[in-house]
Order: sequence, then C-alpha cells, then structure tokens
Amino acid sequence: MYESFLSFLGIARRAGKLHLGFSASASYSKRGLARLILVCEDISANSFKKVGEIAARSKDLSVIKIKLSKDDIGFALGKRSGIITVTDRGFAKNIFKLMSEFEVNL
Repeated sequence: MYESFLSFLGIARRAGKLHLGFSASASYSKRGLARLILVCEDISANSFKKVGEIAARSKDLSVIKIKLSKDDIGFALGKRSGIITVTDRGFAKNIFKLMSEFEVNL
C-alpha cells in the first residue's frame, strides 16, 4: 500500500527535492524553500514541537504527520530520519495526491 508513496519519496530524493533531518528542515524553511514537511509517527514530542515552530514562521509550508516510522523511511530512502522536507511545489502536490489516493493517515 505504501510502496508507491515510498517510491515517490525516493524519486523526489534522487531529484534533489527531498531532504532528511531536522537541520535540513530548519535550513530550507529559514530560506523560504521548504514546501512540505512530513513527520514520522515515532519522532519525539519535542522534535514535533520544534517542527511546528519552524512551520509557524513560514507562510507557504505544511506539516503532516504520517503513519510511517523512521525505520520505514530508512529502508526506502537509505537514511533513517523522522523529518522529511520537500522543497519543490510539484513534488509536494503529488505527495498530497498520493496520500489521498492511498489514504495515508494525515
């Protein structure tokens, strides 16, 4: 079910439009380049709070908690991370579309 979603994340990463980790999230958000932040279900409450604070300072940025673990992301993308930042509007739009098609819990 999530294979297509995870495959698309892999495509976005290979295209250089998807970045992993809190530091990348903070950096791209600060420069106004982040379009979407996906947060895994198993990140700490403190990390989730910090991501929310980053998003509050940016106007065109959505944060979505997904029902995938850091291990799921690590297996699909080659690096274990609980915070995923998308920097391209087109990829962000397609991720929203895939999430609705596969009913990935938001």
